[in-house]
Amino acid sequence: MKKTYVDLVHDFVRDGEEAALAAIGDLRESLIENETPIEELVVMHEHAMLALADEVSAENFAEIVARTSTCFAELALAYSLADLTKKTLLDRERRNDRERQRLESLGQIAGGVAHEFNNLLQPILGMAELALEDAQPGGELAEQLGAILDCAHKAAAIVRGVLSSARKHGSEPGPAPLAPQLRKAVQFLSAVLPREIRLDLRVECDDEIVLFEAGELSQALLNLVRNAADAMGGKGTVRITLKRRQRQSLDATSGRLAVTPCLALAIADDGAGMAPEVAAQALQPFFTTKSSSEGTGLGLSIVLAIVDGWNGTLELDTAPGAGTRVLIALPVIEGDRGLEKDSS
Repeated sequence: MKKTYVDLVHDFVRDGEEAALAAIGDLRESLIENETPIEELVVMHEHAMLALADEVSAENFAEIVARTSTCFAELALAYSLADLTKKTLLDRERRNDRERQRLESLGQIAGGVAHEFNNLLQPILGMAELALEDAQPGGELAEQLGAILDCAHKAAAIVRGVLSSARKHGSEPGPAPLAPQLRKAVQFLSAVLPREIRLDLRVECDDEIVLFEAGELSQALLNLVRNAADAMGGKGTVRITLKRRQRQSLDATSGRLAVTPCLALAIADDGAGMAPEVAAQALQPFFTTKSSSEGTGLGLSIVLAIVDGWNGTLELDTAPGAGTRVLIALPVIEGDRGLEKDSS
């Protein structure tokens, strides 16, 4: 059973347990989760003082006051850090919400435009292929038609990326253990990637259930691993880790801040990394530092759309010369509720 502030003050003042003072600082998470008002701190401290009333005498009065004051100072510091964390999380949530709305609007527009482009590309591809069959192999006309087909195929790939980002395809995400499917996805990627790229998978959990879709998981990993491979010049080790963590988040139903368990999936490389101004735009559709023939700028934005559909979050940890770490946090579905719902 977790000890209260009253219990910890008692342990520190009466029994001299130094660890109790550190534990007061750890109350920050419960202060955030319960949205404790600042006035409540005084009430908590009064209760702690009253609990020590029988311990106070003329001989030890000064010492007890000093030690209880130390406890209250530690509580006030924990509250200050909790308040700062709360404001930071709220600001982040507002920014994420604005960005989500912007991306949804952009996705709707881009999806419509991509659909029209796709309708125009199909006859171009079909007629160019027919014409190429009649052209003399190795001739100038065949070379020109080949260039048209090459450009049309690249344009079609861009259109498919836009449509994938703008709307859902295939199965809907559902609750399931992530670790087994992650191992399968990494095993598949290891078989199709160049030999110069090695995947180092570390899984520290097995049974935790999250919301995801297996096909989307493979697509997201492929995009992230390709980005990592490009950043390392096509040679090196991409580290993939899966761990259980605690996450401070805003509850969408109650609007309250809460500390919830999540699975942290990280994909890290030792590449060149990104400058802050580049990282700030990296998740935006069509943003890329590559040439037009090397990339479309849709990889990270597609991954972001996939993770958002899993009720997760995505963050970039990167700096010039320090590589890049993509961190995906997915809320854990406790117990068998998710599996029961999925099987019904």
